Amino acid sequence: NPFTNVVRLQFYNKQATDKISIEIRDTYGRLIYRENFGTRSAGNTVLEINATSANLRTGIYIASLRINDKLTRSVKMVKM
Repeated sequence: NPFTNVVRLQFYNKQATDKISIEIRDTYGRLIYRENFGTRSAGNTVLEINATSANLRTGIYIASLRINDKLTRSVKMVKM
């Protein structure tokens, strides 16, 4: 988990019909980035986010995985 250019978030997707999205917030809780990934195949899944396109600067962020608009997991990330 420190990252520089690309954020890779790995998780297990239970159903191919689930709608997947990611939200990234700064340490103040402000929404910095959101992306809807739509549906993905069931099984191990890796989502990639380009830090430059997402305008992520050096710092600490909280990434939240949402499945069907429900918060599933949050992780702390460090941008170098």
